[in-house]
Amino acid sequence: MSIFVAILSLITAVLYDLKSRRIPNWLTFGLMIVGLSISVIAHGTSVLLEHTLAMLAAFLSFFIIYLCNGIGAGDVKLVTGLSALLGLPFIMVGIPLILIFGGIYSATILIWHRGLRYIGRDIINGFFASLWNKRMHQYMKYVKKNGIFIPYSIVIFIGSGVTLWIIY
Repeated sequence: MSIFVAILSLITAVLYDLKSRRIPNWLTFGLMIVGLSISVIAHGTSVLLEHTLAMLAAFLSFFIIYLCNGIGAGDVKLVTGLSALLGLPFIMVGIPLILIFGGIYSATILIWHRGLRYIGRDIINGFFASLWNKRMHQYMKYVKKNGIFIPYSIVIFIGSGVTLWIIY
């Protein structure tokens, strides 16, 4: 049941992200609630702490990337919801895979759009832009103006799919 819910949620998230560049809150928060509920129903209350800790670990890992403008808030909530559903095995295998695939995917998109010499500057600008609100708006205007859009839900889908294949 957990695998079915995870795959259905991932497909829905990718479709919404590609269409509107947003992952809806009803999907992400619903996934968190359904994930914890399915875990408790299937395994009893003993797994509640494990899945809650998995949620916290996923949230903190991806929130740092969000603060650097690397991903959107919906991506953070999606991974948090998947962690609620799949627990610590997802954290141990899925998070590293998503981060590795995400780095490769993002670097490829940036090279395609900007060329290799601008990648370091873009990463540094993204980090400092997250620290100062005014610079963040300027940097985000630049990214939007130049048509750079990286739907990270695709990476989450691929990393989670590989994780489900490895674990189950």
